[in-house]
Amino acid sequence: MNNSSEMLNGVRVLNQTVSKCPYGNASDYSYKMGTGAKASIKLDKAISQITSVAFEFIVVAELGIPGLIVDAYDLAYAGLSAYSPQTKGISCKWTNYSHKKYKDTYIKPIDMYVYKTMYKWYSELNYKGVEIPETCYQTKQFLQ
Repeated sequence: MNNSSEMLNGVRVLNQTVSKCPYGNASDYSYKMGTGAKASIKLDKAISQITSVAFEFIVVAELGIPGLIVDAYDLAYAGLSAYSPQTKGISCKWTNYSHKKYKDTYIKPIDMYVYKTMYKWYSELNYKGVEIPETCYQTKQFLQ
């Protein structure tokens, strides 16, 4: 679980990236919010020579995801390392979905903002090479 907190007007904001659906079922997140893509994520070394934590730091920086990633993006790292261990550049596309009943992403029963991101990771730049799918959930909670 990625766990990053910050203060906003005296209120603690807790951002998390998790691999497990935090509310309802994965299939409930069907309202398409938008898409994105990053054709070039360069690695300093071959992916087989960096740790999963280093990979996650790179993903956070390149995609602008808040905080440190700990148990999300493991599937991408494992798949890319296995299929293309010498790659020094990857790419990805993603689609964000909110819960079908909470299209603004705020889920009142758990007092949290949540959306699902479905990634397609590619073992080479410009969306080439082996494709590795992965799903993560971005959450935000305001704590008093």
